[in-house]
Amino acid sequence: MFCPRIEDGVPEFRMPIGRDIESEQTSKVIEAVRYCDNVNLAKRSRGETLIFVGLIDTTCSPPGVYATYNQLPGNKRIVAYPHKLHSGLPKEDAWIGEIASIQEQFIRKQIAN
Repeated sequence: MFCPRIEDGVPEFRMPIGRDIESEQTSKVIEAVRYCDNVNLAKRSRGETLIFVGLIDTTCSPPGVYATYNQLPGNKRIVAYPHKLHSGLPKEDAWIGEIASIQEQFIRKQIAN
């Protein structure tokens, strides 16, 4: 079953898996998330942020990703891949860096701080 929890005054949601996605509560959450705009949430961010954007992504539109990025306070980095769709990394963009490698460097930096 879908399980919202509150920690430090912030709701934490566990994504439904298996048959949980068929519950009425999960359907309501999925419907509500359609109206969630990360641009509005970004202003509340308190952590350093790393964002990847595919410039031909049709799932997460690049203008929306950049709008969100521009609202983030504090340290932030965006890595843009000109030929990347939503998933995968085309060989034309490999020179920019493997996503997993860049993520690992970012995480290691956070742990070290």
